[in-house]
Amino acid sequence: EHEIRHTELLVQLCVAEFLRQLKPRGGGKGGAAGGAGGAGGAGGKGGETEHGLRANQRAMNRLYACCQDAYRRLYQQRICKPVTLVGMKAADLEGRAGTIRCWDEEREKYLVKLETKKGDKEMLMFVRTCNLEVSGKSNPKKGPSKVVLKVETLYADADFHMVVEHEEVEALAAAADKKKHVEEVMKRRDAEDEERRKKAEKE
Repeated sequence: EHEIRHTELLVQLCVAEFLRQLKPRGGGKGGAAGGAGGAGGAGGKGGETEHGLRANQRAMNRLYACCQDAYRRLYQQRICKPVTLVGMKAADLEGRAGTIRCWDEEREKYLVKLETKKGDKEMLMFVRTCNLEVSGKSNPKKGPSKVVLKVETLYADADFHMVVEHEEVEALAAAADKKKHVEEVMKRRDAEDEERRKKAEKE
């Protein structure tokens, strides 16, 4: 539930940021100015709407997959749990230790990285919930404070590039009016881009 909810929040942020990148920019060339605001190279297409983007199933599937990957990197401490395989038909798998990587919605199974001897090739397998036993507390390793999301030719021949911070996602999750919060985030990014543009012109 946490993954689904926060992935949707990431999608909400990304859709708003992508549309922001499509808007013509003042001071000459279109497109976002880079940095935290992203640099999609998608200037001059301000006529696109959120409805149009969300209606494009291929674009939204690619964006959702990108956001799902971003969630798993930002919240790896929450999902990377040590487990033991139990009730396995294969005797060589029974009792094997591993770590949950993620949940696969289509297969309805967890992707588990099994522990191997040093130097051996990484072993990954999909396992049903009934064959997993949590063997300890969540992995203490924390995820990064921010991640980069990139999707080439996402929509309308425009690339998408955005840096998302963990704190940014948590702030959106806590906001009572999420739509208004996203609008405020985009306004802040506009202001940051304008400040970078002015600084670049002076240099």
